[in-house]
Amino acid sequence: MRLGRINKENVQHFVNTLCQSGLSTGTVRNIYRVLYGAMQKAREYNYLYINPCEGVRLPKAEKKEARLLDLKEQKTLEQTAMKSKNGFAVLLAMYTGLRIGELCALKWNDVDLKNGTIRISETIQRIRVFSPDADRKTKVSTGSAKNQHSSRLIPLPDCILRMFKEHQKTSDGSYVFSYKNHPLEPLILQYRFKVLLKNAGLRDLNFHALRHTFATRCLEMCFDVKTLSEILGPASAKMTLDKYGHSQMAHKRAAMKHLDRLFARPA
Repeated sequence: MRLGRINKENVQHFVNTLCQSGLSTGTVRNIYRVLYGAMQKAREYNYLYINPCEGVRLPKAEKKEARLLDLKEQKTLEQTAMKSKNGFAVLLAMYTGLRIGELCALKWNDVDLKNGTIRISETIQRIRVFSPDADRKTKVSTGSAKNQHSSRLIPLPDCILRMFKEHQKTSDGSYVFSYKNHPLEPLILQYRFKVLLKNAGLRDLNFHALRHTFATRCLEMCFDVKTLSEILGPASAKMTLDKYGHSQMAHKRAAMKHLDRLFARPA
């Protein structure tokens, strides 16, 4: 359609069609945001009088509960990872909350063993290639972290710092985790994680569950939300609470036990 002929009804029909195509709610909302931004820019340049995306009804955002390891599962996985030559990446994710792409992009010059910190500034991901003459349909791409909040300096707990020093003795190349002199691809790290889960006798999970596990353990240990937010890299403390502020039943029971003491206290 010509730009000037697109109206709200057309956009609503487009969104409805996307919903019926089987795409997830999040994907539909992301597509809408791109279209909205394009139309808003057209309006700024006076190609449109109004943004036809205004007032369009979107599918309700799905709030999925994050999948994570409970404390017993976490300790089981830790024991298995400690015995594996590929286990350090999993332990590092579990105790820093790094995304899989951030782990794969981590270079030794981002690691300060003297001060016990790592700097997150890049991420690696496999993206689709749309060029018709491309040899492959996807390629590995290295770029800057997701946004300004994703670039951050993370202090390391002593247990991970000791592992870093041991890992450095057997590491070669500029990347902390490498494969055939290239940075480790997220797909390979995901596969290695699945193998560790199987060896540990644990249920199948996505690598991102380690980030959820880290955030949940931190909240259970009463981390300051602002501090946790800066370690994880989201845009705000509110986003951190909205995404990770779920407690497991054991932690909820322990918290509610405090009310017994209140009830037993004399007036």
